[in-house]
Amino acid sequence: MGRAAAAALLCCWWCALVADGARVLMLLPTSARSQKAPFLALGAALTGRGHRVVFFSAFRPSVPVPGVEEVVPERLAQHFAEENFPNMFRINSEGLQAGWRQYRALLADGPRAALNSSELHHLLRQRFDVVILGIFGYPFYFVPHVLNAPLILLSPVSYVPFLTSPLGSPTLPALNPSIPFTAGTDRMSFTQRVKNVIGTIWMDTLIRTVYATYSDRLVAEEFGDGVMPRALDIERNASLVLLNSNPAMDYHKPLLPNVIEVGGLHCTAPNELPAEVAAFLGDSEFVLFSLGSVVRPQDMSSEQKAAILAGLGKLPYKVLLKWDTTNRTGLPVNILPSKWLPQQDILGNSKCRMFISHGGFASVVESVCHGVPMVVLPVSSDQQCNAARAARLGIAEVLTWDALSAETLGAAVAAALSGGPRAAVIHRQRLLREQPVPPLQLAVHWVEHVIRHGGAPHLRSVGAELNFFQYYSLDVLAFLLAVLLLTLKLLVVVVRWMLRCCCDWIRTQHINGANAGQDKNKDD
Repeated sequence: MGRAAAAALLCCWWCALVADGARVLMLLPTSARSQKAPFLALGAALTGRGHRVVFFSAFRPSVPVPGVEEVVPERLAQHFAEENFPNMFRINSEGLQAGWRQYRALLADGPRAALNSSELHHLLRQRFDVVILGIFGYPFYFVPHVLNAPLILLSPVSYVPFLTSPLGSPTLPALNPSIPFTAGTDRMSFTQRVKNVIGTIWMDTLIRTVYATYSDRLVAEEFGDGVMPRALDIERNASLVLLNSNPAMDYHKPLLPNVIEVGGLHCTAPNELPAEVAAFLGDSEFVLFSLGSVVRPQDMSSEQKAAILAGLGKLPYKVLLKWDTTNRTGLPVNILPSKWLPQQDILGNSKCRMFISHGGFASVVESVCHGVPMVVLPVSSDQQCNAARAARLGIAEVLTWDALSAETLGAAVAAALSGGPRAAVIHRQRLLREQPVPPLQLAVHWVEHVIRHGGAPHLRSVGAELNFFQYYSLDVLAFLLAVLLLTLKLLVVVVRWMLRCCCDWIRTQHINGANAGQDKNKDD
């Protein structure tokens, strides 16, 4: 009877939560536009469960999501306007210094504008039951502290160690490439492992030490010194991390119970194509070419543009081209250019045969979700790592920009359309779909779990309280090594003493024997 009563009480609690609804604040103030997709998908699902969702971001809504209230400060949106994003081609060839001014706008001036905004201060005076924050959000880690609400971190990209290690998950550079410092896979040579260890340490130091400390300064400028806890202290007490990854399309990872893989949560069934696109395609099979929201066609060289257009023009398919113009003058007749295309609706169309992409993680995920093989042209950032992963899974052909020509592009498309990549991506799609719980439903469950259980402290690992040396038992290893060395030293001292004693005894015996012989000779 006691168990039945407890079950009934739990059921009533669940129903009350869904009926009354929780207030959810989602924050994505520093990111690329494409990273909004998982947040909007999760927000829409939560509103469908009766919760109220407020989404604070840097990008104005292109298509409003029913039930999700989007808050976009004007000054923040200006900092993250497309023209302020760095030229990824220059960064790839010249290094990060080529885009330093733009990165400063994204990681310093943008967060400062958000912290100064009246919209954020208005939200801080409201009540929320949970805060969901994107990665690189260190200037905003204080928000759940002010609201006295649990913190959930949502990563729109794949596994990054600096996001999960503060919660106590182990970092193993021998198993997982460190984004974005290697184009290797989970099978690394010794040299690659050396580079990956260095890259992992460098990335962790840059993000969790340099940028987190700078973020604390930004917060102190707005609220005063010592008013808010350190970002790293708040991060360590986060309730949950939701990763946009899945074993069906990613490397295996050692994860704790409070790190949940929900890869593909933003994938949706396709809608009808826009009228202009549908009229152009008819019943023809087609290819999609899109470099995402960060890599801009206008940043390409004229030679690169010419090679792409010539290569696409020779394909025996129609081509939907995300480009910097809608003017078809001078373009091959099989190409329809557009400044914006509904990517998932296109990939989910039964006539879509190929996806040519820059290799953004969201694009790779959507390719697997809809079972479309890829040709990847990685430019910079994590795209090199994503391209290597896609090739390792067998779902893509990788083509470098240095090797790009009309002929190599056509050859890559032909190779990707062969039986291997096509069969591989269908296999991965089947694995992704055969999960016991769909990823979006799983994400909603864990968000509600955190709300119901006051931050879900039962999921937290004591590893979050240990420093690096304690976590990996380096202090214990150092102690044992010291004991071993001391034992060896003591053993050496004892052996030397015993040898010295033996030598002295032998010398004494030899001398005594010699003396005895001399005495005998004298007697004779």
